[in-house]
Amino acid sequence: MKAASDKQNSRGGFSFIEVLVASAIFILSAAMLTDVIATALILRDRPSSPGLFEEDLKIVRQQLLLETNYQDAISGGDVETIGGGRASWEAAIEPTEMVNLFEVTFSIRFSDPDQAYPTTHTERLFLLRPTWSDAADRSILLEDKRQLMEQRRSFSGGFNR
Repeated sequence: MKAASDKQNSRGGFSFIEVLVASAIFILSAAMLTDVIATALILRDRPSSPGLFEEDLKIVRQQLLLETNYQDAISGGDVETIGGGRASWEAAIEPTEMVNLFEVTFSIRFSDPDQAYPTTHTERLFLLRPTWSDAADRSILLEDKRQLMEQRRSFSGGFNR
């Protein structure tokens, strides 16, 4: 009779341990899902590739470096970017005190940029470009430097001891 009464008193529910294990699994799953959603929202606001803008800048800089003609470098050009847009560039070039060294203010305009890209970018570069030098200007600079060296080292008056 005892066995029959035990069957009647036992209910068909879960034990306390089973409920605790199920709750722990649910809480861990909810925490992981929350982390995945937060990461997805953060990544959505970033550019599609973290280095895509830098790669586009490298492509446009390369166009400037490939220019052997001074006038063509000043006029600039137009190039297609990796991001699918176009970039127009131009350069303001000033000679420096050193022979064949130029200070270049490089300006880039991006058309149809990615959402995270700026529409314009400007940077200052120093380029050693012998093909951009005017022969007369180069001769004057070289002569000035030669005279300065002679004055500093006293080559014209003999050696100092």
